[in-house]
Amino acid sequence: KIRRLEEEFGNDGYGTFFKTLEILGKEGNKGRLNFKKYPKKWLAERCHVSEEKLTKILDFMGQISLCCYKSLSKEELYIPKFKERADDYTKSVRRLSEQNSDNVQVE
Repeated sequence: KIRRLEEEFGNDGYGTFFKTLEILGKEGNKGRLNFKKYPKKWLAERCHVSEEKLTKILDFMGQISLCCYKSLSKEELYIPKFKERADDYTKSVRRLSEQNSDNVQVE
């Protein structure tokens, strides 16, 4: 799905998807980002694309199920498995860092 996004929008699509994930992790709530609180213009600036291009990218993400298509019409971005995947990523990072002998644990 990410490859399709990249084929359609190039680096703008790829970068917007991953930047959006970062923003969801920091500003979102359970994989949701409300456009009333965080307008598309704000998100577009952070993704370094125009608001028009952001809208096209988000619409395409919805069409290919990278995000919930219905939520976009309700003025929010929702990635249903965001929390689950973020938790899996966090566990993986912790596991890898524990395997690294150069790590110094800090309490």
